[in-house]
Amino acid sequence: MKDKQAHMLILEVIRMKKIFTIILFCLVIKGVVAKEAEEAEIELGLATIYSDNGIESSNEFYPYISYSNDNFYFEGTSFGFSMTEGTWKDKFDYETSAFISYELNGFEQSEELASLGLEEPNHSIDLGGQIDIVSPFGGISLSVQRDISNTYDGNQATFSLGVSLEGESWSFVPFVSFDYYSKEFVDYYYYGNQGTLQLPPENQSYKAEATVNKSIGYLVDYELSKRWSIAHSLQYGLNGSSIKSSPLSDGNKFTEVQFVISYIF
Repeated sequence: MKDKQAHMLILEVIRMKKIFTIILFCLVIKGVVAKEAEEAEIELGLATIYSDNGIESSNEFYPYISYSNDNFYFEGTSFGFSMTEGTWKDKFDYETSAFISYELNGFEQSEELASLGLEEPNHSIDLGGQIDIVSPFGGISLSVQRDISNTYDGNQATFSLGVSLEGESWSFVPFVSFDYYSKEFVDYYYYGNQGTLQLPPENQSYKAEATVNKSIGYLVDYELSKRWSIAHSLQYGLNGSSIKSSPLSDGNKFTEVQFVISYIF
Protein backbone atom coordinates (compact mmCIF):
# COMPACT_ATOMS: atom_id res chain seq x y z
CA MET A 1 0.00 0.00 0.00
CA LYS A 2 1.37 3.40 -0.93
CA ASP A 3 2.13 6.03 1.73
CA LYS A 4 -0.50 8.37 0.34
CA GLN A 5 -3.15 5.66 0.54
CA ALA A 6 -2.13 4.98 4.13
CA HIS A 7 -2.45 8.67 4.93
CA MET A 8 -5.92 8.81 3.42
CA LEU A 9 -6.96 5.70 5.34
CA ILE A 10 -5.99 7.44 8.57
CA LEU A 11 -8.04 10.47 7.53
CA GLU A 12 -11.05 8.29 6.88
CA VAL A 13 -10.75 6.60 10.27
CA ILE A 14 -10.39 9.81 12.23
CA ARG A 15 -13.39 11.20 10.39
CA MET A 16 -15.51 8.74 12.36
CA LYS A 17 -17.48 11.18 14.49
CA LYS A 18 -20.89 9.87 15.54
CA ILE A 19 -21.51 6.52 17.14
CA PHE A 20 -25.00 6.15 15.68
CA THR A 21 -24.36 7.57 12.21
CA ILE A 22 -24.38 5.49 9.05
CA ILE A 23 -21.65 7.66 7.57
CA LEU A 24 -19.26 5.94 9.92
CA PHE A 25 -18.75 3.57 7.03
CA CYS A 26 -16.86 6.18 5.08
CA LEU A 27 -13.91 4.85 7.08
CA VAL A 28 -13.94 1.44 5.42
CA ILE A 29 -13.20 2.72 1.93
CA LYS A 30 -9.52 3.55 1.92
CA GLY A 31 -9.41 4.18 -1.82
CA VAL A 32 -12.56 6.24 -2.19
CA VAL A 33 -11.15 9.68 -1.44
CA ALA A 34 -7.52 9.02 -2.29
CA LYS A 35 -6.34 12.16 -4.00
CA GLU A 36 -4.10 10.36 -6.42
CA ALA A 37 -7.04 8.52 -8.01
CA GLU A 38 -7.04 9.14 -11.73
CA GLU A 39 -10.80 8.94 -12.11
CA ALA A 40 -13.96 9.02 -10.06
CA GLU A 41 -14.94 5.88 -8.21
CA ILE A 42 -18.28 4.41 -7.19
CA GLU A 43 -18.47 1.87 -4.41
CA LEU A 44 -21.35 -0.33 -3.30
CA GLY A 45 -21.43 -2.44 -0.19
CA LEU A 46 -23.45 -4.11 2.53
CA ALA A 47 -22.85 -3.28 6.18
CA THR A 48 -24.02 -4.72 9.45
CA ILE A 49 -23.82 -2.58 12.57
CA TYR A 50 -24.34 -3.58 16.19
CA SER A 51 -24.63 -0.67 18.62
CA ASP A 52 -25.39 -0.29 22.31
CA ASN A 53 -25.58 3.32 23.45
CA GLY A 54 -26.68 2.84 27.05
CA ILE A 55 -30.32 3.49 26.16
CA GLU A 56 -31.00 0.85 23.54
CA SER A 57 -29.13 -1.78 21.54
CA SER A 58 -29.69 -2.74 17.92
CA ASN A 59 -28.29 -4.90 15.14
CA GLU A 60 -29.04 -3.60 11.65
CA PHE A 61 -28.09 -4.19 8.01
CA TYR A 62 -27.57 -1.23 5.68
CA PRO A 63 -26.69 -0.74 2.02
CA TYR A 64 -23.67 1.46 1.40
CA ILE A 65 -22.96 3.65 -1.60
CA SER A 66 -20.29 6.25 -2.18
CA TYR A 67 -18.98 8.40 -5.00
CA SER A 68 -15.86 10.54 -5.07
CA ASN A 69 -13.49 12.41 -7.31
CA ASP A 70 -10.52 14.69 -6.66
CA ASN A 71 -12.68 17.54 -5.35
CA PHE A 72 -15.70 16.14 -3.55
CA TYR A 73 -17.26 13.01 -2.15
CA PHE A 74 -20.68 11.62 -1.34
CA GLU A 75 -20.70 8.89 1.30
CA GLY A 76 -23.78 7.48 2.98
CA THR A 77 -25.61 10.57 4.22
CA SER A 78 -22.75 13.05 3.92
CA PHE A 79 -21.55 15.32 1.10
CA GLY A 80 -18.23 17.12 1.35
CA PHE A 81 -15.65 18.94 -0.75
CA SER A 82 -11.99 19.77 -0.36
CA MET A 83 -11.12 23.45 0.18
CA THR A 84 -7.34 23.47 0.57
CA GLU A 85 -4.59 20.88 0.81
CA GLY A 86 -0.83 20.85 0.88
CA THR A 87 2.36 19.81 2.66
CA TRP A 88 4.12 21.62 5.50
CA LYS A 89 7.92 21.28 5.77
CA ASP A 90 7.81 18.13 3.63
CA LYS A 91 6.61 16.16 6.66
CA PHE A 92 2.94 16.91 7.29
CA ASP A 93 0.12 16.63 4.79
CA TYR A 94 -2.93 18.74 5.57
CA GLU A 95 -6.39 19.21 4.14
CA THR A 96 -9.32 21.46 4.99
CA SER A 97 -12.83 20.56 3.87
CA ALA A 98 -16.46 21.51 4.30
CA PHE A 99 -19.40 19.13 4.53
CA ILE A 100 -23.14 18.90 4.94
CA SER A 101 -24.55 15.81 6.60
CA TYR A 102 -27.90 14.25 7.43
CA GLU A 103 -27.21 13.21 11.02
CA LEU A 104 -28.90 10.05 12.28
CA ASN A 105 -28.70 10.94 15.95
CA GLY A 106 -31.40 10.00 18.40
CA PHE A 107 -33.33 6.82 19.04
CA GLU A 108 -36.17 4.97 17.39
CA GLN A 109 -39.48 4.85 19.22
CA SER A 110 -39.24 2.04 21.75
CA GLU A 111 -41.24 0.60 24.62
CA GLU A 112 -39.04 2.52 27.05
CA LEU A 113 -39.71 5.85 25.34
CA ALA A 114 -43.40 5.09 24.88
CA SER A 115 -43.79 4.15 28.55
CA LEU A 116 -42.46 7.57 29.50
CA GLY A 117 -44.76 9.33 27.05
CA LEU A 118 -41.82 10.57 24.97
CA GLU A 119 -41.72 11.46 21.30
CA GLU A 120 -39.10 10.04 18.96
CA PRO A 121 -36.44 12.73 18.34
CA ASN A 122 -35.85 13.97 14.80
CA HIS A 123 -32.70 13.69 12.76
CA SER A 124 -30.82 16.86 11.86
CA ILE A 125 -28.99 18.44 8.94
CA ASP A 126 -25.59 19.78 9.97
CA LEU A 127 -23.09 22.04 8.21
CA GLY A 128 -19.45 21.78 9.21
CA GLY A 129 -15.78 22.18 8.52
CA GLN A 130 -12.79 19.95 9.13
CA ILE A 131 -9.01 20.04 9.15
CA ASP A 132 -6.90 16.87 8.86
CA ILE A 133 -3.17 16.66 9.47
CA VAL A 134 -1.20 13.51 8.61
CA SER A 135 2.42 12.68 9.35
CA PRO A 136 4.39 9.46 8.84
CA PHE A 137 3.49 8.64 12.45
CA GLY A 138 -0.27 9.14 12.36
CA GLY A 139 -3.13 11.51 11.76
CA ILE A 140 -4.98 14.23 13.68
CA SER A 141 -8.42 15.52 12.81
CA LEU A 142 -10.61 18.33 14.13
CA SER A 143 -14.16 18.87 12.90
CA VAL A 144 -16.84 21.33 14.01
CA GLN A 145 -20.46 21.32 12.87
CA ARG A 146 -23.71 23.18 13.48
CA ASP A 147 -27.35 22.13 13.16
CA ILE A 148 -28.94 24.16 10.33
CA SER A 149 -32.33 22.41 10.39
CA ASN A 150 -33.59 23.88 13.69
CA THR A 151 -33.70 20.39 15.19
CA TYR A 152 -31.46 20.69 18.24
CA ASP A 153 -30.01 24.17 17.46
CA GLY A 154 -26.57 23.36 18.79
CA ASN A 155 -23.03 22.31 17.93
CA GLN A 156 -20.84 19.24 17.83
CA ALA A 157 -17.08 18.86 17.55
CA THR A 158 -14.66 15.95 17.30
CA PHE A 159 -10.92 15.65 17.91
CA SER A 160 -9.37 12.34 16.85
CA LEU A 161 -6.01 10.65 16.46
CA GLY A 162 -5.21 7.52 14.46
CA VAL A 163 -2.17 5.44 13.47
CA SER A 164 -1.93 3.06 10.49
CA LEU A 165 -0.19 -0.31 10.62
CA GLU A 166 -0.25 -2.16 7.33
CA GLY A 167 0.81 -5.11 5.24
CA GLU A 168 0.59 -5.90 1.53
CA SER A 169 -3.20 -6.40 1.49
CA TRP A 170 -4.33 -5.42 4.98
CA SER A 171 -4.30 -2.50 7.37
CA PHE A 172 -4.95 -2.06 11.08
CA VAL A 173 -5.75 1.40 12.43
CA PRO A 174 -6.18 2.03 16.18
CA PHE A 175 -7.62 5.43 17.13
CA VAL A 176 -8.86 7.57 20.01
CA SER A 177 -11.63 10.13 19.76
CA PHE A 178 -13.14 12.94 21.85
CA ASP A 179 -16.64 14.06 20.87
CA TYR A 180 -18.07 17.33 22.20
CA TYR A 181 -21.84 17.88 22.33
CA SER A 182 -23.32 21.26 23.19
CA LYS A 183 -25.96 21.77 25.87
CA GLU A 184 -28.60 22.11 23.17
CA PHE A 185 -27.70 18.74 21.64
CA VAL A 186 -27.83 16.92 24.97
CA ASP A 187 -30.98 18.79 26.00
CA TYR A 188 -32.82 17.69 22.86
CA TYR A 189 -31.64 14.11 22.40
CA TYR A 190 -31.56 13.19 26.09
CA TYR A 191 -34.77 15.01 27.07
CA GLY A 192 -33.47 17.74 29.34
CA ASN A 193 -35.90 20.10 31.08
CA GLN A 194 -35.25 22.92 28.60
CA GLY A 195 -35.51 20.92 25.39
CA THR A 196 -38.30 20.65 22.83
CA LEU A 197 -38.70 17.00 23.84
CA GLN A 198 -39.08 16.66 27.61
CA LEU A 199 -39.54 14.03 30.24
CA PRO A 200 -42.86 13.93 32.09
CA PRO A 201 -43.18 16.49 34.94
CA GLU A 202 -42.28 13.93 37.62
CA ASN A 203 -38.93 13.29 35.90
CA GLN A 204 -37.92 16.83 34.95
CA SER A 205 -35.15 17.19 37.51
CA TYR A 206 -32.59 16.25 34.86
CA LYS A 207 -30.74 19.30 33.58
CA ALA A 208 -28.62 18.83 30.48
CA GLU A 209 -25.18 20.39 30.07
CA ALA A 210 -22.50 20.33 27.40
CA THR A 211 -20.45 17.15 27.59
CA VAL A 212 -17.60 15.17 26.01
CA ASN A 213 -17.64 11.47 25.08
CA LYS A 214 -14.31 9.63 25.02
CA SER A 215 -13.67 6.48 22.99
CA ILE A 216 -11.03 4.13 21.61
CA GLY A 217 -11.32 1.72 18.72
CA TYR A 218 -9.77 0.11 15.70
CA LEU A 219 -10.39 -0.61 12.03
CA VAL A 220 -9.20 -3.73 10.21
CA ASP A 221 -9.40 -3.61 6.41
CA TYR A 222 -8.52 -6.47 4.07
CA GLU A 223 -8.38 -6.45 0.27
CA LEU A 224 -9.84 -9.67 -1.09
CA SER A 225 -9.00 -8.64 -4.66
CA LYS A 226 -8.53 -5.53 -6.75
CA ARG A 227 -12.26 -4.79 -6.51
CA TRP A 228 -13.50 -6.54 -3.36
CA SER A 229 -12.68 -5.69 0.24
CA ILE A 230 -13.96 -6.45 3.71
CA ALA A 231 -13.60 -4.39 6.85
CA HIS A 232 -14.34 -4.65 10.54
CA SER A 233 -14.32 -1.91 13.15
CA LEU A 234 -14.98 -1.66 16.85
CA GLN A 235 -15.45 1.43 18.98
CA TYR A 236 -15.83 1.45 22.76
CA GLY A 237 -16.26 4.52 24.88
CA LEU A 238 -17.55 6.38 27.90
CA ASN A 239 -20.47 8.79 27.76
CA GLY A 240 -19.92 12.28 29.09
CA SER A 241 -21.25 13.11 32.55
CA SER A 242 -24.36 14.89 31.27
CA ILE A 243 -25.37 11.98 29.01
CA LYS A 244 -24.51 9.45 31.72
CA SER A 245 -26.82 11.19 34.20
CA SER A 246 -29.81 11.23 31.81
CA PRO A 247 -32.81 9.32 33.25
CA LEU A 248 -32.92 7.42 29.95
CA SER A 249 -29.38 6.08 30.25
CA ASP A 250 -28.74 2.84 32.12
CA GLY A 251 -24.98 3.02 31.84
CA ASN A 252 -22.06 5.25 30.99
CA LYS A 253 -20.57 3.03 28.25
CA PHE A 254 -21.28 2.66 24.55
CA THR A 255 -20.14 0.11 21.99
CA GLU A 256 -20.38 -0.22 18.24
CA VAL A 257 -19.22 -3.14 16.09
CA GLN A 258 -19.32 -2.98 12.28
CA PHE A 259 -18.65 -5.31 9.37
CA VAL A 260 -18.80 -4.42 5.69
CA ILE A 261 -18.15 -6.03 2.35
CA SER A 262 -17.80 -3.71 -0.63
CA TYR A 263 -17.06 -3.59 -4.34
CA ILE A 264 -15.35 -0.75 -6.20
CA PHE A 265 -16.51 -0.08 -9.77
